[in-house]
Amino acid sequence: MGRYAMIGVAIWAAGTAALRLAGHHLFAPDRPLTVAVTFAASAVAFALLTRFAFDREGLDDAQRRTASLALVLLPMLLDVPSVLAAGVLFPNLDPAIHATLGAYLMLGYWAILLGGFLPAKGGATRRTAHAA
Repeated sequence: MGRYAMIGVAIWAAGTAALRLAGHHLFAPDRPLTVAVTFAASAVAFALLTRFAFDREGLDDAQRRTASLALVLLPMLLDVPSVLAAGVLFPNLDPAIHATLGAYLMLGYWAILLGGFLPAKGGATRRTAHAA
């Protein structure tokens, strides 16, 4: 579980940095279509990438569930102060979009969990030493 928790925090840090630098291009109140496409594309990508990664690791269904929880638990906790301090942490984002940012984060965590809770592709998989 520790390995996936560290991966989750690393992804969270990279995502937070990317949002700080370029989030205003994706989350602009005057571009609702861009926001909607960002939501939809991210949800699909996060779910598929999670499933693909766990398939590649050969995790069985129980390991996938545990690993997906490990991926999101710490980042979800870290995002509480991030959203509360969005005006400081993401100065390029319009304050009118802060609630949208919170919704985007929740959708992303849901998609990762969905990808991890879907059954392994092709039925039974091998167990690995990388188990959550």
